[in-house]
Amino acid sequence: MNDDSFFPLSSAMSLFETMLVCCLLLWTSIHICIM
Repeated sequence: MNDDSFFPLSSAMSLFETMLVCCLLLWTSIHICIM
């Protein structure tokens, strides 16, 4: 039953990874536009 206590942490990490990927794609597209 310990899995329930890890769910919020897993969800937070998943959200963080999604934000990180979006920022990375945005940063890359900005650099492409500049070049």
